Amino acid sequence: MNNKGMLIVALVMATILPPIAEADPYRVTIYTADTSHAGTDANVFIQLFGAKGTTRKVVLDPVGDSFERGHWDTDVLSIRRLGALRAIKLGHDNAGSNAGWLPKTVYITNLKTGFRVDFGAGQWIGGKSGPRERRFTPTNRVTYSKKQLKREVLSTRKAMERQSSRHKKKGWTFDEAMKYIEKGAKVVKVISAAAQ
Repeated sequence: MNNKGMLIVALVMATILPPIAEADPYRVTIYTADTSHAGTDANVFIQLFGAKGTTRKVVLDPVGDSFERGHWDTDVLSIRRLGALRAIKLGHDNAGSNAGWLPKTVYITNLKTGFRVDFGAGQWIGGKSGPRERRFTPTNRVTYSKKQLKREVLSTRKAMERQSSRHKKKGWTFDEAMKYIEKGAKVVKVISAAAQ
């Protein structure tokens, strides 16, 4: 396809697709309580509420058997900048024989800006009698220096590698996730530039 054809495709996509804000890599880290039956086999989702908007419900899919009792699980998501996070909603589809889940702590870090927001969860989600989703508000906010942020990015990489080796299941590596996010941001910029 020549440049003119690519421009036409980009213009058509820009008119069909809604405007897309620039996306940032967000690390979502969840600690499941170390209590009997705290882990879940259900499909877990998160929704973020910020000063500048709200995400759709995003299914979290860390490598391996995730959200087990006493485990930390880390996933990296590509999310448009939402401004200051005001709340999150955690939930699941109640699938599996052990659907009830007790998340204890949630950390959400924008790996580009260095802003981290902590949420104390500590309430059962799903199971026989609990609600399938719950909303949580921030309990703490942290801003990383450039040096600290670099350490956080490296720790994210190590966490994803640990999860991958612990479960011996091939999933996205940290580098693959970051390349995917960067590639998506470049495509958005090209489409936006072509539409103008």
